[in-house]
Amino acid sequence: MPALRAHSVAWDANSHIAVGGAQDTGTPEQPFLSNERWNSISTGDGGVVAVDVTTAPGFSIVYSSYFDLFDFRRETYDSHGTLINAVRPPLAIGDGSTVPPQFYTPIQLNSVDPLRLIVGGSDAVYESPNQGDTVTAIAPIVVNSSAPPDPAHFGVNPIAYGAAGNPDALYVVSGSKVFVRSNAHPALLKPSTYPGGTPRSIVMDPKNWKVAFVVSATKVLQTKDGGGSWQDITGNLLSMVHGELRSIAFSTETTDGKLAVGSDSGAYIASGPSFGSWQPLGKGLPNAPVYHIEYSQIDRLFLAGTLGRGAWTLRLSSTPRANASNGAQRKEMSASKAVRLVTVANIAAAEHGNGQPFLLLQGTGTGAPFELSPGLIIDPTRNRIFVMTQEGTVGALDLSNGQSVWNNQDAAKPIGVAGNQVIAQAESHDLNKFNLVQLDAEKGTTVALKHFAMPAGVSASVTQTLYGNFNAIASRSDGDTVISWQFSRTPPRGVAPNTKPNLSPKGAGPPPLLIKPGEKKRGTFRISSTTGSVQEIPATTAPASSGSEGKGVSQEPGKTQFFSRDGRYVAVSERTGNDPQLNKYTLRVYDSQSKAKLAEFQSHLAIVRFAVVGKELIYEQSPYYQRTDGGEIEVPRTVKVLDLSSGKELWNTPVRDVTYRGPFPP
Repeated sequence: MPALRAHSVAWDANSHIAVGGAQDTGTPEQPFLSNERWNSISTGDGGVVAVDVTTAPGFSIVYSSYFDLFDFRRETYDSHGTLINAVRPPLAIGDGSTVPPQFYTPIQLNSVDPLRLIVGGSDAVYESPNQGDTVTAIAPIVVNSSAPPDPAHFGVNPIAYGAAGNPDALYVVSGSKVFVRSNAHPALLKPSTYPGGTPRSIVMDPKNWKVAFVVSATKVLQTKDGGGSWQDITGNLLSMVHGELRSIAFSTETTDGKLAVGSDSGAYIASGPSFGSWQPLGKGLPNAPVYHIEYSQIDRLFLAGTLGRGAWTLRLSSTPRANASNGAQRKEMSASKAVRLVTVANIAAAEHGNGQPFLLLQGTGTGAPFELSPGLIIDPTRNRIFVMTQEGTVGALDLSNGQSVWNNQDAAKPIGVAGNQVIAQAESHDLNKFNLVQLDAEKGTTVALKHFAMPAGVSASVTQTLYGNFNAIASRSDGDTVISWQFSRTPPRGVAPNTKPNLSPKGAGPPPLLIKPGEKKRGTFRISSTTGSVQEIPATTAPASSGSEGKGVSQEPGKTQFFSRDGRYVAVSERTGNDPQLNKYTLRVYDSQSKAKLAEFQSHLAIVRFAVVGKELIYEQSPYYQRTDGGEIEVPRTVKVLDLSSGKELWNTPVRDVTYRGPFPP
């Protein structure tokens, strides 16, 4: 793919092909090693990519997304490049939100245990023990990226994570500093003594965590003591480079290692232990900016991603390493690792909130209606669940058998229950208006329609859009109906921050955005139960969730624990399968007071939204793709209900997906 603008590349040493994150052309994948024509996994602006070839021997686990972490995916391929399954890790934070993204969000797999990964969000560094299903914020710093808000903080591969003997070792570059961690969280990421210019990329010696290398625009520096001191090894490099230095990779081909640096005019290599004498990396690499360079220890090759001239490989040996990957050994090691504990019940916004925390209804154990997740409202007293149907309506289903009680075509998304009414949002051709529908909870008939004008810049869509995410909830308060809403703005088009236009705009140019990307607007209305009049309640501070937030459970090795929506039950998630197996997690549900086991089921993610009502367990299954003996299947967002006494599934039903999954601008 000669015209590829690759800002991120990764090598699949199982299928022996390259994967890239590219400007304008999404996530391209090389179908075969000899092919110059690549296939497209996704279009638009592709995000950072990563490939794990050691967790499941013979299979490749590929991570990719669009810009701003839209539609973050984890896909499993066999050695022939056939897609086996695909899921969407929620990157769930304990407070019910997901990782706030950067335009190109840095992602780095652990080189020792690739079940673990680091994500460089727009507000903090996050660590995941389970392939991105859940994350923990470990440092309030912003990792440099290839499209930063501040152009001076440009970084391509700004994270180095894990080395032999110390899988917890971590280096990240942020601003003009290099931060280092030598032990597992909660050990702090501390600033090192790095003295050079703004660091762009960093790489660690995979055999010794204390040895790392950093490249800035004009220098290459090395530390041999975990960031305690740094030595300049730029040597003669700048005499050959036209422009700036950009990326860096380390090869274990020799005892002392080899260091490759990508620049605006190609790539260069130096040998250890001094790394002071540089020469061009191979022959034939075009004179183009090398934004990202990686080394595969298994296939013994460098992979270089260029801006505008595609991706290129250079083999240091034609013979792959026989013992470069030992999946069985790595699996045993990861099984003994303690993974994070989710200590709050409010996880429902994890996938559908697009990184924005929001007030969610919670049951209290008194039979009060509560929200399982956006568009799914459970009413224990009536033994019903109100859902967004795939046909764009609101339906009421019997929790015991899944039978339809009623269906209303005026409404599109249930947002709560207030007394004898189901409160729902309706579709609108004018997205600056919030259309509200009040339904009879027993019959499903329309009682009233109301329209609320939204502030300028707020788009009141019933599902997430490319431009933002609107959510609303409804509840009963002093006999009246109270509706609270929130809108979170996302970038309006696929252009990286600070991109300079080729053509000067005529006149004054486009008007400024009424709501900046990442900014939130909130509001609250009260509807009188006696007169039907509407009163707007002035916004004060962000609403806080009720229920069991902050309530903890003791952590166990190799398991993730989290609460039900009302905090009365605990789910313990354990990885019991491998990635070619879709449902590789076993979830066991316990009463948080008596500790009695209530249910057990399988899931393709380590964390789900669930609740227990009477003798039923209700949970939401996020969308996924799977290849079976009968062919390819794509399963939509689904509500499933289990019988607690038998453990068998009573019924399931597909529901409307509220997450935006494309198309994306080119």
